[in-house]
Amino acid sequence: MNISLAYLAPSIVLLLGGCTSLNTPGDLAFTSAKVVDWQDQAELPGQGAKFVPRMVGDLVRIPIGETLVGGKKWHRPLVKVEFTSKTDLWTFKPGRTHGVRGQVRSCDGSREFGPVTEIFWRGILLDYQFLTDPIEPEPANQLFTYYGFIYVEDVELQRNHNDVCFRLRASSKGGFGYSSNELMVPRVVIDEAVRKIPRDSE
Repeated sequence: MNISLAYLAPSIVLLLGGCTSLNTPGDLAFTSAKVVDWQDQAELPGQGAKFVPRMVGDLVRIPIGETLVGGKKWHRPLVKVEFTSKTDLWTFKPGRTHGVRGQVRSCDGSREFGPVTEIFWRGILLDYQFLTDPIEPEPANQLFTYYGFIYVEDVELQRNHNDVCFRLRASSKGGFGYSSNELMVPRVVIDEAVRKIPRDSE
């Protein structure tokens, strides 16, 4: 299932008020949510990888002694959440934050679901320590299109029957960072991914 902005009622595509300030990207807009397979996502490493591949254009920076993509990858349903923003997250680094991550939680803020997910732009990991080339907005609307993945193995996430919320979080050793506004992810997409979890992995 692929749920996009064009087919969702305004109440579903609601942007929930998050923590916004001059040091916060508060204009995230939901584009789509769909179920994908971990095996098919080239930007996500396999079992045993010690790091996530740092893609810089057509180059891949590999720390000495570490593998690029790890070992075996099996069928594992994920929810891919795509969103847009006018904010260039590569240059948006208040307090010298490191990589930006996605956080999933109940929309009332009572519970967080793990693990957090890396954020990508055109297959490139947004990691401030390794990404050196600037990223570009879409020419048609001058918006940056980003995406991240929701891992649905979390038992509490599976038991939660409400829509979940997705936001960006970034932090640094100095305690600085930010939280973006939140995007509502329709529960129907989460449930579809949960149904596709292989029985032997439960």
